[in-house]
Amino acid sequence: MNDKSYSIVFKKEIEAERQLEDVKANLAKLFKVDSSTIDKMFLRESIVIKKGLSEEQAQKYRDVVKKSGAIVHIFEEKYTKHETEDEKIGPNPIEATTSTSWKNLVDFEEFVPAEFDTTEYVLAAAGAQIVRETEVERPHYDFKNFGLAPVGEALVEEPEFVPAEFDTQHLRIKD
Repeated sequence: MNDKSYSIVFKKEIEAERQLEDVKANLAKLFKVDSSTIDKMFLRESIVIKKGLSEEQAQKYRDVVKKSGAIVHIFEEKYTKHETEDEKIGPNPIEATTSTSWKNLVDFEEFVPAEFDTTEYVLAAAGAQIVRETEVERPHYDFKNFGLAPVGEALVEEPEFVPAEFDTQHLRIKD
């Protein structure tokens, strides 16, 4: 018996002969979501569509998604938990399903890739110097009026500490 668990991952790949807008429409119909949710899927580098599947279920899922024109990948989940006798103690887990309006409960942040000007960047061989050295003018400081106190003497005279005095004779506790 195979205890392995698999995930279906979408990486923004579509079949070569398909049009992007057609694939997006097919995915929206397949997953029963609006087009904005599918657009957000295409903004991410990869997204897990389904996890915790058997190998057979994962292959069926891949085949169904492939009919829509999208390419998904099956990955074996690395850390599957094997239940021991000690872990079986306690109540049994319940079967739960997510809300049909999950897309209203989850607010996907729109991923916008950062734009950087990379025209000044270059690749160099290992150990080579990439940044050009420029000589920086040495700063000039005037220390003529500075002096040091003799060893053990304070540089600044501390003011004498005078504790605050408060007259509390007129205060009393209210009954």
